[in-house]
Amino acid sequence: MIDPAKLNRSIIIERETTTLDRHRRPLKAWTKLASRRAELVTLSTEEFIAAYGENAKRTLVFRIRFLRDLTTKDRLTYEGAAFNIVDIQELGFREGLEIRAEAVE
Repeated sequence: MIDPAKLNRSIIIERETTTLDRHRRPLKAWTKLASRRAELVTLSTEEFIAAYGENAKRTLVFRIRFLRDLTTKDRLTYEGAAFNIVDIQELGFREGLEIRAEAVE
């Protein structure tokens, strides 16, 4: 169950769309899908060994009220930084979502 008192952060959920520029060429842009209050569950730095050495990714986990049609193709913005959504878990029966996101490099 989502505790409303813990929804003390603001996030913006964005979806990539394709529009045409003035020369009628396709142009990809992120457009706002929704603005939500969220609970920041964890803030961590995952360290792992990549093919070319050590790499660190900033990972955040948020809980929000249920939002239909959210996918891992979307991204979110928190405190001015963009994060790719890598995992979405439903909480209860459409009560909320737990979103795991990694910082865009």
